[in-house]
This record gives sequence, structure tokens and C-alpha cells, in this order.
Amino acid sequence: KHIDAVALNDGISIDNAFCQNPVCVPSRCSFLSGRYPHTGGFRTMHHLHGPDDLNLLRELKKQGYHIYFGGKNDVFREDVPLSEYCDYRSDAYKEMGTKAAGKPLPEGYTPILDQFTQEQAAEAAAIKEASRKDPDSRYYYAIYQGEVSHDNPLAAGSLGAEDVQIMDAVNYLRNYHGEQPLCMYLSLVCPHPWYAAFPEDYERVCDAYVRPAIRLTDEQRSRKASILEGIRENHRLYQWSDEELLSLKKTYHAMIGHVDENFGKVMDALKDTKRYEDTLVFMYSDHGDYAGDYEITEINQNTIEDCLSKVPLVIKPPKRYEVRPGKRRALAELLDIPATVA
Repeated sequence: KHIDAVALNDGISIDNAFCQNPVCVPSRCSFLSGRYPHTGGFRTMHHLHGPDDLNLLRELKKQGYHIYFGGKNDVFREDVPLSEYCDYRSDAYKEMGTKAAGKPLPEGYTPILDQFTQEQAAEAAAIKEASRKDPDSRYYYAIYQGEVSHDNPLAAGSLGAEDVQIMDAVNYLRNYHGEQPLCMYLSLVCPHPWYAAFPEDYERVCDAYVRPAIRLTDEQRSRKASILEGIRENHRLYQWSDEELLSLKKTYHAMIGHVDENFGKVMDALKDTKRYEDTLVFMYSDHGDYAGDYEITEINQNTIEDCLSKVPLVIKPPKRYEVRPGKRRALAELLDIPATVA
């Protein structure tokens, strides 16, 4: 409801927006540079931006913006100093892993999971891994937890860490009083495996919008890329019933609802600090997810089905720019974001 409210009242939602590659790193290297992934060699998860690559965050920092970078990376190499592209860095997802392992965060990162102990983080990792059951089971590659409790929020997929990341962003926004204009790059994980949601997330799902998973016939599968069949055989979701796949898709919808609630918290903070009307907001995803379609979960960078490559894109300009709010059916690509900002 919060994302829709922004699009319908103060901005636009583009129905036919597409990422440039359906996995994290190539997509992010593209939408933060304005270039297609292949033009700079950013074709895989292992090829990230170096110190000489064009990047929107670095350019904004050069132009005097104060950069908040919260959440997962998947764009910069580790040898690129944080000071080149941000003024503040936190990452609840990385911190969840380092805390569980009893290791410190890399230099320059601000810890934000102090309310959790190493034992809680380690327990959470064990609970999630146990949900996969035996490696030979039909559940192993589903990465599916389903409905989870609040007993140990870090054990609920990425939801617990994500909520802390959101509160870090909200608190930073409420307490920033610097002279430099503020740019907040909030890089979230959800909706992304683990597939998990809290009870209240499920309550927000309208069952009528949860469509059955796409299941192909043998003949239809023979006309798809062979890698899809290989992934399908490995994942073994063809052993799941229609009802089980539908429950997985419902969980994915519930995770989207969780993201929507957190988006609303950030928008409320902008309004409370009297920044909303002067702020340019982009809300989008680096890629989609199979979420049970084609009897597969997660993503695959070698095919471009709509469920992977078609992404949400909401843009709210500052109030001084005239806009006719609502949905647009125009074709858009995420690589145009840097040019739009400029």
C-alpha cells in the first residue's frame, strides 16, 4: 500500500521496467553506471566495479553529496575504499554473518546489530540451514522456511536483519543535519531467498493475486534453454505439489508486503523531517525471482523470463517538478537511472 500510494499520489509506476541482467552484480553494475553489463565486462557475480569504473554513488560524492550506503554490496570490489563512494556504511546482512562467526566487521563499517549476541546469530544460521533438510531431499534447494516466528528475528530469512537496516536508515535520516545534500542508497535483500515471512506478512496477502506456479509440459521444456532443465533437475521442485508451490509463491508475496511496510517507514521519516517534497525517490529491484515458476527457485543469469527480468520501478520527483501521478505502460530500463538523476 505504501509503494502504491507514492506512485498514485506523488510519482509514477512503470509497469514495463526491465533490469539488464537477472542476477545481482551485473544488474547493479549496470544501473549504477548507466552502461550495459557487457560494455565493462561485468557479466557475472564475480566481476565488480573497481576504482576506475563509472559509478553513480562515486559521482554524487564528487559533486558534494553526503552518501549513506546501507545494506548489501554486490557492486564494488573489496579493494575500493569506502571513502571513495560513501560517507557512512552499514550492512546488517554482512554483520549477521560476521557476528555468527565471531569475526569483526571490515574497517569502515558501522555495527548496527548490537542488540543480538553471537549465540543468537549462530543459532539463526543453524535454524535456517536445518530448514533445508537433507541435501538429497526435495526441499534442499528450495531455500524455503515459510511462516516464521519472532522468537529469533535473525532466523527469519533476511527479515530480521532487514528490519534493523531499515531502522538504521530511518534513524540516520532523522538525525542528519549536515550542510551537504543527502543521498541515501538503501540496498535491501528481500524479497529474496530464504523464502520466509512473519504471520502478519501473510495477513496482508490477497490470495486472489497469488497465481499458480508455471509448470511446463515435456514438449514446452524441450524448447527452453537447456540450463533451465539442468536447474530444474537439481532443485527437484517438480516433486512438489501445486499446493506446495502455491505456498512458496504466497510466501514471496508476503515478503514483498514486508518490503512495502519498510518502504513506508522510510517515507514517513522523510515526511517527518520535512524532506519528502524536496526528495527524488527511486524504488526498484535489481532482478526478479522464479519463486516456484518453471519448478525452480531463486535466479539464473543465463535466461530472461519475465519473472526474472521484469522489475518494479517507482519514481517520485521533487514537488517542484510537475508530474501526472499513476501507472505507465512505457518500456523502461534500469540503466537509465543515472541519466535521469543527472
